[in-house]
Formats: sequence, C-alpha cells, structure tokens
Amino acid sequence: MTPPDPDFIVWRLAALFLLASVLGWGVDTILRSIRRRRFAPIRRVPFSPLYGLASLGLWAAPPSIATAGWLVQFTAFALGICVFEYVAGAAILRARGTRMWDYTDRYFHVHGHTDLFHFFLWGALGLVAYRWALPAVAQVVGLAGPLR
Repeated sequence: MTPPDPDFIVWRLAALFLLASVLGWGVDTILRSIRRRRFAPIRRVPFSPLYGLASLGLWAAPPSIATAGWLVQFTAFALGICVFEYVAGAAILRARGTRMWDYTDRYFHVHGHTDLFHFFLWGALGLVAYRWALPAVAQVVGLAGPLR
C-alpha cells in the first residue's frame, strides 16, 4: 500500500480548515445572537480562523483520545481548547491592542481570555465536534486520518 500523496492531504486539511472556520463562525454567531437577542456576529466576514485551527487540532488528536471515555475526552477538550483560547486571546490583544472577546466580567476568568463557563462549553462542544460533527465534515472533504 502506498502512502497518500502529501499534496492531497494538505488540500484536504485546507478544506477542513475553511469549512470549520465558516461553520464555527455560524455556531458562534447563533450563540451570541441568542444571548444578546439580536444578530451579533463576532466578525462581519463569515469566517473565523480560530475555529478552523481548533478543528485541525481535534483532527490531529492522539489516538488515545479516540479510545478514551467521554469524561476523559470532555476534560481533554475543555483544557486544550481553553488553553488555545487563552493563548489566542493574549496573542490577539498583544498584536492588535484590542480584545476580540472579553470575559473579565465573568466569574473565574483567566485574564479575561477564558473562564469557567467556557471550560464547560468547550468541553461539550469539543466532544460533540470530535464524535459527530468533525467526522462528518472530514468525510465531506474526503479526509481520513488521525480522527477516529
């Protein structure tokens, strides 16, 4: 059996990134709009690369995650995505001088970049994405690989 062409995989990963960036923006916009009771996208352009990057991280999760129980998966995704959110928020603040999101008014926030509520939200959304949404999206773009 010959290994897949690297260009083939790169294009499939790019497609996964793009599709997840648009879908993530959509889910984020729906949740924000419900909370604010008006249309409230984080960006005007229906694209959020942070969700695309997170999907690549989920796709490349170690095989041990695939065989772990839901509680271990939930915890791993909650911690991993919160760390990602913190690093991304700090980097954006440093680069642009402004915050794209601000949780300083929430309980148990970490420098306003992430908080306890988002720990649980990211754990649940990571679990749903890993078990159901991401496999479907990966199949649409013709991507097989680390995701199980």
